[in-house]
Amino acid sequence: MTISNLPLDADRLWADIMDLAEITDPARPYTRRSFTALFLEGRALVAQRAKL
Repeated sequence: MTISNLPLDADRLWADIMDLAEITDPARPYTRRSFTALFLEGRALVAQRAKL
């Protein structure tokens, strides 16, 4: 097992998770069915945040 010392901003990580949680179907909270518009929106958010 390799241990690294990558910097981690816990507040930013939590904010990113909460932003992803907002992308959901109001009738079914925390649901993004595969390949729906919400799924693709969530995927785009994660991809954009990974580029930072």
